[in-house]
Amino acid sequence: MDVSIDVSGELSISNVSDTENERVEQVEPGVYITVKLLPCGLRELKHVRFR
Repeated sequence: MDVSIDVSGELSISNVSDTENERVEQVEPGVYITVKLLPCGLRELKHVRFR
């Protein structure tokens, strides 16, 4: 199960495992997130990684 937060702060829960339209973003030095762009325009948070 994946949980995302849209720009208005609302939560979205999804069981979608499709890797299409996913990308990794560095939000701070050493902190990376994997996000997926949903068809409705929301960004779904998939993974957080620390390096």
